[in-house]
Amino acid sequence: MVTNEVRDTHMFKEFAPLVGSLGYDVVDIRESVVKGEHHLYLVIRNPKGNTSLKDCMDTHRLVYPRLTILYDQRDVHLEVSSPGIQRKIKDVHEFHVFKGQLVSIMMESEWITGTIFSCDDQVLELSRADTIERYDVNRIKKAKLEAYSPEGN
Repeated sequence: MVTNEVRDTHMFKEFAPLVGSLGYDVVDIRESVVKGEHHLYLVIRNPKGNTSLKDCMDTHRLVYPRLTILYDQRDVHLEVSSPGIQRKIKDVHEFHVFKGQLVSIMMESEWITGTIFSCDDQVLELSRADTIERYDVNRIKKAKLEAYSPEGN
């Protein structure tokens, strides 16, 4: 099931503006604690083109010091990555980030493919065969990008 909770997390609220100051979008952010060490997994997207290694390094350099201050320790691990070309969409927020991209969604037991036209917290609109079709985001079982293209926007 596609969730609708990433934007409500403390980590998203803390780091999305910071990452946005570099001109990048936060696609996903997850945190965990492994053997007492805080791990933050951050997926970013450069809306101007392919997300490069330099984009990830710049983000790491900006976020890591803030992360160590936030946890008041050095036992932190930060991993920054790009979204990949055929990303499985985990949260409704990602439909906003990938507006204009080709996506497949599973409704009931049927896959539906279209271009993301718009999305809010309740409705995803896909452009399909010169029409705009609306889908309840709470009924989307699975979703994935179809061969992500940075030029889609």
